[in-house]
Amino acid sequence: MNQPVKTSILPQGPPAQGGDRRYVQTVPLIRNFAGAGSYSLAAGEFEITHPSTRLYACATFGFLPDAQEDAVIPAGWTLQLDAWAKTDSKGFGLGRRVRGNQIIPGPFTLPNQLPLSYEAITGVDQWRGRVTVPGAGSALAVTGYLIATVTWEPAPGDNIPDEQLRKLFEACRVTPGAGAGATVFETFIP
Repeated sequence: MNQPVKTSILPQGPPAQGGDRRYVQTVPLIRNFAGAGSYSLAAGEFEITHPSTRLYACATFGFLPDAQEDAVIPAGWTLQLDAWAKTDSKGFGLGRRVRGNQIIPGPFTLPNQLPLSYEAITGVDQWRGRVTVPGAGSALAVTGYLIATVTWEPAPGDNIPDEQLRKLFEACRVTPGAGAGATVFETFIP
């Protein structure tokens, strides 16, 4: 009987970019179709889980066309991103999550217009967000996906042993939330 081969969570072979100890996850947030159609959902939510301050994280929100390399995202496609922490697991709060500051569009002077990347070494447990397209039509004449791609790697100067890094990478997550994967159209038909 053939057993499935368990692949290592650590990158194997020469990576396409960065060092050989980088972990990447990508999720689709919105599906855009060139042409006309109707849609009731115009937003997709997501959560990004950070297991340790020993990791440097970068989240990129961009458009991945079906048949070309890139597309210009029209005005009106926006991102909101908030920091969430975990309360004391044995004391007050019993490990519940609590929202901290809004990262995008503020308090930092980052735009909320897409595409964009946000990177940090963070002590919060999660980044939670929502991408939104205009409800009256996306205005994007290219079929493809708006995606979130998150990379984690050891923070500069932190030489995490491979086994510890593997365990940290296993706890890293990009999770689609409500509305993720919703289909929108270039032109809305009421």
